[in-house]
Amino acid sequence: MATRRATATSPGRKRSASPRHRQGITRQLIEAAIAHARARGARSIEAYPVAPGSPRFRFMGFVGVFEAMGFQEVGRAGSRRHIMRYDFS
Repeated sequence: MATRRATATSPGRKRSASPRHRQGITRQLIEAAIAHARARGARSIEAYPVAPGSPRFRFMGFVGVFEAMGFQEVGRAGSRRHIMRYDFS
């Protein structure tokens, strides 16, 4: 009989922080995406982050990080994801 592995969303289990946790990787990736889009003449870019307490889609980033970088919320994509836009105009 196979045993079931606990996942990050399993009740009662906490994830241990990775050695890379809180190193600013998300911010660096967003800055690179903004620079890339701007250099190619984009008028805006969108992201679909979630609230920090969301049990799913956490890999998409968190709303607060995008807000701090100048993105504005323009809508919702389902019940968890926020539509955040960065305008170059």
